[in-house]
Amino acid sequence: MNAVAKEVPMSDDSDTFTAPNGVTLQRSKLYVDGMGNVIAKLYTIDKQADADATDHLMAYYLDHNLISAENVPGADDRFAPDEAESFCGALSHAGFTDWENPLPAQGVQLNDYTKFDPCVDTSAHPGITGGAFWTKQQTAWSKDEAGSSRSFWVVDLYYGYLGNSNANYRARVRPVRRAVPAGQWLALGQ
Repeated sequence: MNAVAKEVPMSDDSDTFTAPNGVTLQRSKLYVDGMGNVIAKLYTIDKQADADATDHLMAYYLDHNLISAENVPGADDRFAPDEAESFCGALSHAGFTDWENPLPAQGVQLNDYTKFDPCVDTSAHPGITGGAFWTKQQTAWSKDEAGSSRSFWVVDLYYGYLGNSNANYRARVRPVRRAVPAGQWLALGQ
C-alpha cells in the first residue's frame, strides 16, 4: 500500500474533503504514485476504493483534474487510430459515456517515470501492459492528409516517451475524461 504523504487541502480536521469537481473523497483512501501524483481510486464517481485496491474502475488524478478508465475490457487490444477513437467514443464505463483518447500531454501526465515496462503505476492502473497507446491528436505535419499517410501521437509505455506512428500502426487505448466541476465548461486547449 502506498499511503498519502502529501497534504491534501481540507476545510476541517475530518478525513473527508471536496475535490475540485465537487466529489467528496476520503484522504485516508488516497494513493500517491512514484511521481507524487495524488490519485483517488474510484468504483463510481461517488464510491471511493481503498488505496490498495486493484479492482477499481477509475483513477482520478487530483493534481491534473483527469480521470483514467481502469479495468476496461478490450482496452488492451490493438486498434488503428480511427478504431481507437470509436472504441473510446462508444465506451460506457463506471457511469460515464464521455471517454476519449487523451491528448498527448494528458497521456504523458499519467506516466510514472520511476517505473518502466510499463512506465505506469500498476496499482493505479491494474492490468495495463507495455506497448503504445493512441492519443487523439494527429501530428501537425499530417493534418491535411487522409488514409494511411496520416500520423498520430502515441505514448509508448515501455519508457513512457511520446512518439508518432502512421495510421497503419495498431496500438492500445487508454480512455480518459476531464473531471470538471458540475456546470462548468472547458475552453479549447485546457
